[in-house]
Amino acid sequence: MLRYCRRLTAFLTCLLIATLLCAATVVAQETEDSQLFLSGFNAYQQKEYPAAVARLGEVLKKYPETPLRDMTLFWLARAHYKVGNRSDAARYMAQFTREYPDNPLKNTVEDELLALAAQHEKGQGSAVQVAAAAQLEAEQQRAAEAAAQVAREKAEADRLAAERVAQEKAAREAAEKARILKAKAEADRIAREKAEAERLAAIKLEQEKQQAVAEAERIAREKAEADRLAAARQEAERLAQETAAREAAEKARILKAKADADRIAREKAEADRLAAVKAEEERRAREQAAAEQLAAQKAAEERRAAEKAAIAAAEQNERELAAARKAEEAKLAADRLRQERLGLKEKAIAEYKGILERFPNTPAARTAATRLKELGVAVVVPPAAAPAQPVESTATAQVLTLEVAQYAAFEFEVQPPQTPVEVARKNMIPFEIQNRGNGQDSFYLASSFPAEFGARFAAAATPEQSINQTPQLAPGEKFKGLLLLSVPAASIDGLRIAHPVKAASQFMPEASQSRTVSLTAAAPLLRAVVKTDKPQLLPGETVQYRITVLNVGSTPAEDVTLRLSFPPQYQAVDFAAAGFRQEMGAALVLDGLALKSGESRELVATFQLKGEALAKEELIVRADLLNNPLQTRGTFLSNATFVLPVSELALKMATERVKAVPGQVVTIPVRLVNKGNQRERFSLVAGSAPFQKVIVYHDLNRDGLRQPGESEVTTIGPLGPKEEAALLLEVTTSKTAQDGTLEKVSLSAAPESLQGKSVMVEAEVGYSRPVLQLAMKGREGRMVPGDLLTIDLDVLNRGSNLAKQVELEVTWPEQIELVAADQAAGKTGAGASLWRFSELGAGEKRVVKASFRIKSGTGVGTGVQLKSILTYQDQVGNRY
Repeated sequence: MLRYCRRLTAFLTCLLIATLLCAATVVAQETEDSQLFLSGFNAYQQKEYPAAVARLGEVLKKYPETPLRDMTLFWLARAHYKVGNRSDAARYMAQFTREYPDNPLKNTVEDELLALAAQHEKGQGSAVQVAAAAQLEAEQQRAAEAAAQVAREKAEADRLAAERVAQEKAAREAAEKARILKAKAEADRIAREKAEAERLAAIKLEQEKQQAVAEAERIAREKAEADRLAAARQEAERLAQETAAREAAEKARILKAKADADRIAREKAEADRLAAVKAEEERRAREQAAAEQLAAQKAAEERRAAEKAAIAAAEQNERELAAARKAEEAKLAADRLRQERLGLKEKAIAEYKGILERFPNTPAARTAATRLKELGVAVVVPPAAAPAQPVESTATAQVLTLEVAQYAAFEFEVQPPQTPVEVARKNMIPFEIQNRGNGQDSFYLASSFPAEFGARFAAAATPEQSINQTPQLAPGEKFKGLLLLSVPAASIDGLRIAHPVKAASQFMPEASQSRTVSLTAAAPLLRAVVKTDKPQLLPGETVQYRITVLNVGSTPAEDVTLRLSFPPQYQAVDFAAAGFRQEMGAALVLDGLALKSGESRELVATFQLKGEALAKEELIVRADLLNNPLQTRGTFLSNATFVLPVSELALKMATERVKAVPGQVVTIPVRLVNKGNQRERFSLVAGSAPFQKVIVYHDLNRDGLRQPGESEVTTIGPLGPKEEAALLLEVTTSKTAQDGTLEKVSLSAAPESLQGKSVMVEAEVGYSRPVLQLAMKGREGRMVPGDLLTIDLDVLNRGSNLAKQVELEVTWPEQIELVAADQAAGKTGAGASLWRFSELGAGEKRVVKASFRIKSGTGVGTGVQLKSILTYQDQVGNRY
């Protein structure tokens, strides 16, 4: 046994060391892939592309199933492209687009790299394809080897766990067997001790009975003579006492009847008075309630009237305010319209005057003068030049008059930013327009950016004022303006954006130019990796989730909120120490995270699996990263944890002790509760010894009584978790049990899936029966014919239960006759009398006195013997 204990201790020590090593390996693996990826990403950002290729390739080699696989493929392809490995870049980018076709990072890739990936997919370039296929096959082989290694390690861990569970089960079974054997030995010992004690008690009782009989005979002989001499005197005294007692009882009865009549009269008067007081109080209460109801109705009517008046006043004030606001708005609109008209008039006057100054003595000038007169401006039109006198000549002369028309021409230059622009920030893009026409002109401005960019134009000198056209520009004059826009916050880091902007001449709208504005978005890109250290969990156990938050974008992330939503089967443990706060009992929240580009943050959250978790449930923790300034959200899921099945039950009897009459059938209600987390059946075994029969029934209506249709069961279920079943334990007790003895009845239950794990409950059955003792006292010795013999028959119930149908029979020979008895016999015949008592309680005593006389003529030496027989039954009907 000692050698076995030493081996078991050594095995458990080795198992503990292996468990700790596996746990350390799992914890290291949880964070190493994130740190390795982050080092490769930072190397790419610092333009150390060979280092980025090495580190990112190591991530894929060591951790092919990492949650960061999409980011690893993406940055590894771009790193190969920057190094110049076009074939590897095309292969990894093609793999990225094939495995993650909906990933938005695809829109941030260089066009040439996308073209290389498309060519790789189409199979162009046999040499590149063959090399890529060979490298892919090698990587797949390495990944398969790594997966096989992980599978072997997992299988070994599972084997060790299975061995541990099997050893624990064997230990539990051995302990249970030892306990059962010990309990059986203890029960046998108790039974032997009980039998020995009963035997000794019976011997002692018999000895005491014999001694009592001998003592009683001696006392009877001593008192017989005194009793005979005092019999007549005692009989006379007894008759006198009975007469006095009857008279006193009659007097007492009369006095009691009178007292009862007086008491009833007083009680009736008091009841009448209380009824009158109560009626008066009820009347006052009704009057007060009616008054209060009227007052409440009046107050409610007054309140409703006041509320209606207040509502009417409020509505009147609201109408007056609305009318005032409407009048004010109409006035402002009229003023605005008048100002606009005046501005347009002044502008038109300036334009017409400019035409008069620039083009005098032309049709345009005459038209401008006419328009100025219509506008109320007086102008003086210079007189037309006198026509030149024709030159007298003998030759023919002709004059051709020409007028130079205005044309539109301009230069439009936009200076797009050379660096990425941050999202959700106001960005200014300068542009310049130069009038290359021969007259004054203004130019319309238009943008094709979507509405969420909030694009608008402004002059460089006044960026706060939006415009949609330039002011009038003289020939050769330049206008410097700004295109103001904000990249939407939802844009992903590295997203390429290109939209045209357009400028068109006001004088000649068909003269227009467009320029494409190309932008690259810069934003934080947050990722979270959530891993647990336990793929399987028992109710009550704790589990840790390691959360790694990374910023793989090109700008810092400020004021980030991490929200961990956990299933209802979990309960958060020690979350405040990790900086979390609990929200609505279903999430842990961490506010104020700040991450620079390429920075990571590791957090740990601990949960305890609740006892009501069901077997085989899949538990997943969701991490939501909320960038509060940008109002963007990312959701990430952890690996799954499954709830292990637990078989457990609770068994309870309704009472610990039951009182029974020997031979009685008693029922004991029992409750069986499935304390486990899976639905299963339970086997039932009832201990029958030392009882005649023990049967288990299913109490369908849970009333604690056996009803027709409730059958005998040896199994119950299947029962769901926390489900309860009602049972009845029917025990048929032994008919030979002694009064006051205790015996135990037991019931064992065990899950059918785990028979070694049983639960047993016990209850005591205490026997209670009547035990009647008869003592006959009288004089013994020699008597002469004509002498009186008085005997006392004492019947005492020394048991703990009620005796019923008690019958005392006394028989005598023909030489004597019955003279008198203090109680009338139920049946009297020749040489026999029978006294009957319907009940005799525990500890109760009944005495029957009878006087006999020896008939005259009885010969000397004749033996005379009186015999008494006592019979009775218990509540069940057993006769004794």
